[in-house]
Amino acid sequence: MTIDCSHLKSIDCSHLKSIDRSHLTAIDRSHLTAIDRSHLMSINRSHLMSINCYHLMSIDSFNLNQFL
Repeated sequence: MTIDCSHLKSIDCSHLKSIDRSHLTAIDRSHLTAIDRSHLMSINRSHLMSINCYHLMSIDSFNLNQFL
């Protein structure tokens, strides 16, 4: 079972590029691999498609940095 990524294409990548990559690389990859794939497959696709892309684009990278 795969997640339909077609709706993700509408996300404006220019906003994502402003995220400081050094903060992303600080994430411990071992934590990511510990995610149970069966949980990911149970995600309801209709919920993903209902995400408002405007809200994603409005994420302030400064706020993200505070969590890392």
